[in-house]
Amino acid sequence: MENLNKKINIIALLFNILSLITVIVIIYFLIIWNKENKENRELNENLISDANISSDSINIDGVNVQKLNVDFNSLKSQNNETVGWIRVNDTNINYPVVQHSNNSYYLTHGFDKKYNKSGSIFANSKNKFNPIDKNIIIYGHNRRNGAMFSSLNSTLKDSWYTKKENQYINFNTTSVAGIWKIFSIYKIKSKDATFPISFASNTEFSSFINLAINRSIYNFNETANFDDNILTLSTCGNNNAYRIIIHAKLVFSV
Repeated sequence: MENLNKKINIIALLFNILSLITVIVIIYFLIIWNKENKENRELNENLISDANISSDSINIDGVNVQKLNVDFNSLKSQNNETVGWIRVNDTNINYPVVQHSNNSYYLTHGFDKKYNKSGSIFANSKNKFNPIDKNIIIYGHNRRNGAMFSSLNSTLKDSWYTKKENQYINFNTTSVAGIWKIFSIYKIKSKDATFPISFASNTEFSSFINLAINRSIYNFNETANFDDNILTLSTCGNNNAYRIIIHAKLVFSV
């Protein structure tokens, strides 16, 4: 009996030690998570100031839409991989867009190129911007603190996508200020969330557009033709099993 009690005490001690270690590890990662979120938030606030962002109101099909003005000179001097700026109405999305030689780097690096699991908003590594490809694809993490592309979750609600002003996205490249009109929003399994950036023919392009429209959770009564440029936004669901996708077409540029 005495030996049995000793074994029970040892097991209890080991369990308590393991529990303590687990708690310490969890606390450590929470501290790191909060630190990275704070650093990324402060960095972006400074970038918004540096970019001297302003906007003008223009009318598109009877809707007052904000045209974004961005000064890229300071941004390019801080990160030469800057390719644009994106702002989505009624969300927290208001970020510079960067592009690296692969699609992994900015998953774990901020605009300042320092390691940060919040990552950055970044364009597909194969996209070209002068002139721009038929389909510009932009990615961002779905962070639980509301940063990066997490507020794309809001775009799945009818209270968001039925608001006419929300159907227009500001995406400026370093050479063109563009307004893009949404024609499709949907969720899709992550394994199926691959999209072309160019199209060999009008038929191939039309197939892509029709598939996107058929997948949409809402009928925007919009389509696109081979002369249009497309913007695709993509972020993962919190369980990584699916992705939230938005497709929009360029309707205004200057």
